[in-house]
Amino acid sequence: MAPLFEGRLQRAKMQRSWSRYAQTRDQYHATVLAAFLEVEDGLSLTQRLATEVTQQHAASDEAEQALSIPTRLYQEGLDTFLSVLVAQVQALAQQSIGIDAQVRQLQAAISRIRALGIGWNVSALPTEAQTLPFGPFEYHKAAPSPEPE
Repeated sequence: MAPLFEGRLQRAKMQRSWSRYAQTRDQYHATVLAAFLEVEDGLSLTQRLATEVTQQHAASDEAEQALSIPTRLYQEGLDTFLSVLVAQVQALAQQSIGIDAQVRQLQAAISRIRALGIGWNVSALPTEAQTLPFGPFEYHKAAPSPEPE
């Protein structure tokens, strides 16, 4: 007769187990969605930074070409060395900005790799047991139906 009286207790335990499963499932879904968002943000940032790096290379090349004019004028005695120094400072500033853009692009790539969960070596990857924690059962069919009180 004892199991008959424990029916509500067993039903409560089943409901608690189901609630824990639902909570874990929802946390997993939230984690996956956050990871997708992080990867998508990383991809768009990488693309934007690739464009910026290309533009900075073009600006750096133009600054190098612009440096040749004051240098030639100075060599021919038509201008002072100050104009050469100013052009050199501008060319170096453009190169520095280009390097900063490349650093940001590499940092974005590293963040994207981290967001994808790739890791840096094979030992950091999860095992099959860790990626598939549930058996072949479909838990949504095991959910208890609500009972009127």
